[in-house]
Amino acid sequence: MKIFKKKQIATIYSRCLNLVRRKPAEFVLFKKLRCYGICDYENDVLEIDHRKDMLRTAYHECVHYLYPDWSETQVLYAESRLINNTTILENARFLKHLSIKLYKSALQQSLKMHRKKRAKRSTKNETRNSRSGRKRR
Repeated sequence: MKIFKKKQIATIYSRCLNLVRRKPAEFVLFKKLRCYGICDYENDVLEIDHRKDMLRTAYHECVHYLYPDWSETQVLYAESRLINNTTILENARFLKHLSIKLYKSALQQSLKMHRKKRAKRSTKNETRNSRSGRKRR
């Protein structure tokens, strides 16, 4: 297994931070999962279980996304090195950008659900009006 030096860990950290910063809000989804997280390459999404260790899981899934050819062992090693070698400030910065994505993603999901309910109510009202023979004014 390849051993990472501090400079390489710093590079992986900055790539993870830039990934979270530059991707749209839909890139990070927080869901209840059976596992800690999923890196979905096809849909360009990272799914993270918000009930579990978010920092560790987010780093892990970012490393999977950035280095798809790495084995699970290499990804776990890189994740461990990231957690143990980044400063509190670096982790706070990463979590800040991650939480911004979380907020925007949750807000978009909530608005989408609200619009669906509204459209459903509107359709029901139109159906009722057409059945009763009433004309809308």
